[in-house]
Amino acid sequence: MDWPHCSLWLLPNLAFALSQHARAGVDSPAHMLPHELVGEILRLVGARELTHQAVLMCIGGVTDPSLHRGHLASVEGLLLAFAGSSLERYHAIRGLPPLLRPRTFHTASASGRSVLVVGGRSASHALAPELLRVGAQCRAGEREPPAGSALLGWNDVEHHLRGSAWRPCPMLEVEPEPEAALSSGARERASAVTLSDGCILVMGGLGEKLEALANCWLYDPASTDGTWRAAAAMSDARCDFGA
Repeated sequence: MDWPHCSLWLLPNLAFALSQHARAGVDSPAHMLPHELVGEILRLVGARELTHQAVLMCIGGVTDPSLHRGHLASVEGLLLAFAGSSLERYHAIRGLPPLLRPRTFHTASASGRSVLVVGGRSASHALAPELLRVGAQCRAGEREPPAGSALLGWNDVEHHLRGSAWRPCPMLEVEPEPEAALSSGARERASAVTLSDGCILVMGGLGEKLEALANCWLYDPASTDGTWRAAAAMSDARCDFGA
């Protein structure tokens, strides 16, 4: 399947902010969005070479950020149009599939047509990862294109999301090393990055007992068994860091 050139960008924890300021089916100028949301979008863009359009997904979060309550499972979306290096207009997308569990303090990473949400916290405890695969799945052994390549086109987004749903994606290995402590991968305030080969590397965070973690995991969205593998641990346990 050929996809028109359009980047997919993700912002975890901002679904509520987006839902309050973007009406479905309305093509609006960028200044109608709150300054903090535009700032997050521009920080996400950074030094990337801009295409003329992008799809933004805001995933989960809370309705009351000051008290970290009102945890959300909702996923909101925008089609963004750029002029030069500036955000010019946006158009709200509705009907995106919700997360299985409401959460905040999670990461969200894209690789090809897969979106991986790692960890986060509900009202009472840390949560395991979830995976969304948009549209048709890859054939066995076929590598999905890395994030930022030809991915989603505006006319295809809602059509392909209708048949998509989040599913559990626990951090388990098929043949774990004896010294690797296996768990569901429940964690919060971790860091995640999509590598050049399409794999997603998850690093550190806080565990279920709020202990800082040094372990790292790799997930390959193109794998046929949908499992993780342990990566080399960091020299120090840490959380709330960039990568």
